[in-house]
Amino acid sequence: EMELDDGFLEILPPQKTSVAQYYNEDQLALNIAAAAKMAYVFRDKLKSPSVFFDNQSTTVFVSLRNLDRSYIVPDEEIIEVILKSVPNRRNKLIRACIQEKRLSIVDKIIPSLEQLPAYPLPEIGRIIHACSQERIKDFLRKHVDRKDLNIRWSEIRHSNTEIVIDLLEEELKTVDKISYNDDRTAKMRAAWDRWSGQSMLHDYGLKNHHKKILDLVETYRPKRE
Repeated sequence: EMELDDGFLEILPPQKTSVAQYYNEDQLALNIAAAAKMAYVFRDKLKSPSVFFDNQSTTVFVSLRNLDRSYIVPDEEIIEVILKSVPNRRNKLIRACIQEKRLSIVDKIIPSLEQLPAYPLPEIGRIIHACSQERIKDFLRKHVDRKDLNIRWSEIRHSNTEIVIDLLEEELKTVDKISYNDDRTAKMRAAWDRWSGQSMLHDYGLKNHHKKILDLVETYRPKRE
C-alpha cells in the first residue's frame, strides 16, 4: 500500500498506461442490453454503419438464449442481417454462427452467398465445412476443380467422413454408363485424378475406408488400352 497526500490509501500505484480511466458508456449499455436479453438493441446496432463493438454485438446477437436455452433471435432474422451487412461484419456474423453451433444458418445462406457478385468463392470454401452433407456435396460438385477454395478438409472429415468417397463413386457410376466407343477410359481416369487428389481422401479415407475404396478400384478402375 502507498499513502497519498490527501490521506487516502491505494492498493496499487497509479497506472501509467493509455487505458481510459472510465468505463465506456456505450460498452456499459451493450452489457446491460445483453444481460436483459434485449436482442433488438444488437439488431439495430448491426444495421447501423458504426463498427464500434462489432465483435461483441455479433456474438451476443447470435447467442442470446431464453431460460429454456432456445435462441431468442430466429434464423431468418440473423440471415437477413448477414446478407445486408458489409463484408467484414458479414464474416464476423458467420463466424459467430459457427462458434455458437447455429449451423442451420450457415447452411441456409450458402446459395445466397454464391449469388453475391462481390463475395469471393474461397470465402465460402472456408465455411462450407459447417454445412450439411448435401450442401457440402453440392458445393464440391460445382467447384471441385478450383484450386483456391481454402476448404478445411480436417473439419469436414471430422463429421462427414465419406463425402469425397461418395462423390467419387457417384461420378464413376455416371462414367461407367458411357460406351467404350466414347472416351470412357479417359473420363474414368479423370474422375480418379479429380477426387483422389483431395486431401481428405489421402488423410482420412485411405485409413478408415480402405475396403470401400478397394471395392471402387476393383469395380471402376480404368481399363488398359
